[in-house]
Amino acid sequence: METSDEQFYTQKEVMNYLGVARSTVYNLVGKGILAYEYLPADLKRAKMYTKESVEAYKEKYQPTIPDGYIRISDFAKRENLSLQRVYKLVEQLQLELDAIRIGERDIYHVNQDQQQAIIQEVARLKGNSVKTDFYNSRYDVALFQLFIDEGTKEEFRVVLNAENEWGITDKRDTFYSIDEAMEKYNLKSAYTIHRETERDKHYIDFALYKGSFELNVALDFFYEYRGIENMHVDYDDEKGYYKVSVKAAAIEVMNEHDFTRKKWIAETINKRGVTGEMRISEHELKLVPSTSYVSCRLDNSIHERLVQFADERNMSIKKATELLLTEAILKTTL
Repeated sequence: METSDEQFYTQKEVMNYLGVARSTVYNLVGKGILAYEYLPADLKRAKMYTKESVEAYKEKYQPTIPDGYIRISDFAKRENLSLQRVYKLVEQLQLELDAIRIGERDIYHVNQDQQQAIIQEVARLKGNSVKTDFYNSRYDVALFQLFIDEGTKEEFRVVLNAENEWGITDKRDTFYSIDEAMEKYNLKSAYTIHRETERDKHYIDFALYKGSFELNVALDFFYEYRGIENMHVDYDDEKGYYKVSVKAAAIEVMNEHDFTRKKWIAETINKRGVTGEMRISEHELKLVPSTSYVSCRLDNSIHERLVQFADERNMSIKKATELLLTEAILKTTL
């Protein structure tokens, strides 16, 4: 690596060399891990980081990444996919990612076989789907979103036709382009389809058949309470159903009338649940996944024993952790 001085790195050089953000550099300085000095640079005093402290940090905290592995965030960026979408595909394909310790964090990495599996699944979904996506940013509408004519109270739905053109249909299935429909009718969305993006990576999947009553009930509810930012919709042409994936959540129940309404919705949609379910109480409706993730910090000596255990059994670290944790819990609770 070329540096501006034999004994020092600039901040930019440190960021590039360690592959970290500027905030991480500040954090490492604050913890006393990286040392620096102010050196004359033209007429300014420049903060320069000592080569010795940077190299020591890299050797201790940044292991060599195995060939063919890439950070999951970098993979998502490379393939022009959202990180949320990649995590969902990992879950759907039941891939076991390896968490590699980088500094004080375990960072998920994707190996070459897993990268290929995800890329192939993305291609398969595109090939099997009549839809290119379930959201149209130009018109800010989502697939099967409910609109109501403010004058007649007639209901309309956003659709994609056989030519993959976005439009709106009435109850007689008359197709209008979105511009035509907005000009002809006084349409207003029945709900907002946007919510703040949530970081939870747990998803619940529902398989809802094309044209079914349950599909409209589910999408109306999820669009309103989860927003397009926390869900995804894929159409499987071979099986003839929409796979609706929604992030786990707890949704408030406001009153008795709201409880009755949401209880009916949960009972209707739960029939089509694939991974997880909706559970309702007097105070909230929960979207509960069938599995849960647990993260923890391990002493380095314990982590080394875990790696050895996994290697001896030709298992991923994730699988080994699940096995040992499950066995320990079952043993202590029986």
